[in-house]
Formats: sequence, structure tokens, C-alpha cells
Amino acid sequence: MNEQVIQLNRAIAILNKLAVELNAFSSDVPAKPQAEAVQKFCECALMLDPAKNVSCLELWQLYQIYASLGQVPQIKRAEFLSNLPSAMKVVWAVHKSHDVMRDGKAHRGFSGVIGLVAEDSPPGAEHAEVDPEVADQCAGEPPGA
Repeated sequence: MNEQVIQLNRAIAILNKLAVELNAFSSDVPAKPQAEAVQKFCECALMLDPAKNVSCLELWQLYQIYASLGQVPQIKRAEFLSNLPSAMKVVWAVHKSHDVMRDGKAHRGFSGVIGLVAEDSPPGAEHAEVDPEVADQCAGEPPGA
């Protein structure tokens, strides 16, 4: 019995050492370009507004506008949506919810955040146009960098 405990302790020590080595290795690996693109988009194309919310579809549409302007790289929708929750958590400390109401239906999205758009956009077209000054800022360094 005592020998089994010793072997178990050795195995745990080896696993702990491997875990530390793997953690050190993984921190040296750069983030995926898609994750960096989504985070950059969140930093420069969105702002906090406690009274507003935005759906994931609206964020995707806004991302596509920024991508068409060359401010962020084109990525697949699935890559955008899979990286969006972690980027929103890192940049704005908000979590995805399932209660963003549009046309009487609940959608996935984020509360307390809104996309930056042109001031002269018509009502209801919140994500139709991107303010050129905001898009230019997105092409440069992210705020706070």
C-alpha cells in the first residue's frame, strides 16, 4: 500500500511538471489571426452603452462592413461567431445573452454594447453605415494601445 502511494505521488509530480511545461509553451504561441481580428473589431467598432444591446447577427453585419473597408481581415462567419464571446469578454467584460429582442423574438447577443455608426444613419439602420473616422481609427492602433 505504501509503495502505491509513492508511485502515485511520483505520477502526480510528473503530471504537474508536464502541465507547467505545456502552459509555458502555450503562452508563447500567438493568438489565431481570426481571434486577433475579432478582438480588434470589438476594440474599435463598439462602445459601452448600458441602455443598448446588439445581436450577434448585427455584429457580424457590422464586421462585414469594416472588412469591406479593409479595416479588418475577411474571415468566415463561423470563425467570427466562435471568437466573438471571448473577445467581448476581454474587451468589454460582457457576456453573451439570449435575450436580445428583435421583432418580438429573442436573439443571441450582448447587452450594454453598441456598434459605432455614422451620425447621419437613418433611424432603425443602426448598423448600416460605418463612420469613416471610426473606421480610420480601426485601421490604426486600437484605443489604449
